[in-house]
Amino acid sequence: MPYQAHPHHRSQQFASQKSQWIISIPEEMNCYASSVNNNWHCFGAGTYYGLHLQGVIPVPLGTTKLPEAHQVHIAKFVSNNGTDWHGYPAAHWLSPYDKPDDVVLRRWFDMGFISMPKFRKIHGGKKCAL
Repeated sequence: MPYQAHPHHRSQQFASQKSQWIISIPEEMNCYASSVNNNWHCFGAGTYYGLHLQGVIPVPLGTTKLPEAHQVHIAKFVSNNGTDWHGYPAAHWLSPYDKPDDVVLRRWFDMGFISMPKFRKIHGGKKCAL
């Protein structure tokens, strides 16, 4: 499943329209690979979710679009045609379409990446730092 970093999520020209990565492109690609390798996907949706980990601690990987620019800890990876993939920092509290489903949240909980209170906040569409 080839991955291509999307330039709009790395350009200040689009920062008022698109979330922006703060991690490097190799780290973004590692986040995608980890998502695929761990099966952090929504069934039937063609969507993977990822975390940028330092050890077992999720750390910010991007920011929301300007003017707020809040830190984002979750990445969403999508494919337009089922073969080529790209991703972006996903603010689950700003868009219900960017919220990981319970299967992904449960896997993150079981792996020790999120606590049950954080699971509930993300599930409820509430902002929380991981």
